[in-house]
Amino acid sequence: MVSVVNSVLSPREVSYLRFDFTDATVEVSHLYGYDNSHWTWTPRTGVAEEQATAWLPTTDVRSGHTVQLASFLDAMDRGERPEVSGHDGRISLELITGLYESAISGRPVLRSELAPGNPFYEHLDGGGRYRAGANVVAG
Repeated sequence: MVSVVNSVLSPREVSYLRFDFTDATVEVSHLYGYDNSHWTWTPRTGVAEEQATAWLPTTDVRSGHTVQLASFLDAMDRGERPEVSGHDGRISLELITGLYESAISGRPVLRSELAPGNPFYEHLDGGGRYRAGANVVAG
């Protein structure tokens, strides 16, 4: 189960992510990029600090497209496969597409539905099934 709220119109402009796991809640809040200092964790009662912080990265690299592009180009220079593949990117796009279709249709969407023939496969608005500003599904 995931809940996503996104707005490009918010005056606050801060990005905030919260992940609730069995042993801890992990959060990041930032404005246009983050590093390790922006992350917080709240362990559940009885969880030792060592357990709750085991997920922390060993290096501190600021987020952003520059870092992602540099990693990709470095891998190409070394003749290695990049850390993130086209398949990984597709999975991210399928998640976003499923969220759009679910929000527009008002029903759960299975990953298996996001295939050729589905109007959301090629257009995030389902090929015009969403009328902007009206927040209703057309047809």
